[in-house]
Amino acid sequence: MDGRIMRFVAEHRVAVFDRFARHMMATAENKVFVAIVAVVVVGYVFWSRNWKPVAATVGAAAIAVVLGNVLKLIIQRPRPPWDSSLIAVNGYAMPSTHAMFTVAAAVALLTSTRGSGSRWWKPAAVAAALAVVGIGVVMVYLGAHWPTDVLVGWPLGILCGFAVVFVIERASTMWDQRRSPSA
Repeated sequence: MDGRIMRFVAEHRVAVFDRFARHMMATAENKVFVAIVAVVVVGYVFWSRNWKPVAATVGAAAIAVVLGNVLKLIIQRPRPPWDSSLIAVNGYAMPSTHAMFTVAAAVALLTSTRGSGSRWWKPAAVAAALAVVGIGVVMVYLGAHWPTDVLVGWPLGILCGFAVVFVIERASTMWDQRRSPSA
């Protein structure tokens, strides 16, 4: 199935989307873009005085990347052939760490801010879902990953996101209980 999908994608690429997909990949890996996002995140923490969503998001993304790279070394699945790819990527393919860390970060952020009452939560959830699906599609479109690499990365990332939020919430509750005077 992967081979048929990759052949279909390679045969039906469009120049404007080729440029868009390459630009999207380059932006996500651009150090200036990452620095701007970091500044916005730090600004959010100072403005909201709420460190949990940031810690959950960063922690989930980091764990997803580490877990994804460990699994790649264990599974050792080759990437799609270079003749069908728009970009050259080294290393193994399964699971897609891009798929894992984007969905892990999205799940952690959205889960840790649920019930916040913010009018921005639903639009943020839609934007996060579109970003997660978009990045997964772009990775397949560029030929960096097989479709199943992305499909395996998504549930693993979801687990990372929920697990980190669970640990942070549990640790926060325990910390609050220790700090509060006993009755």
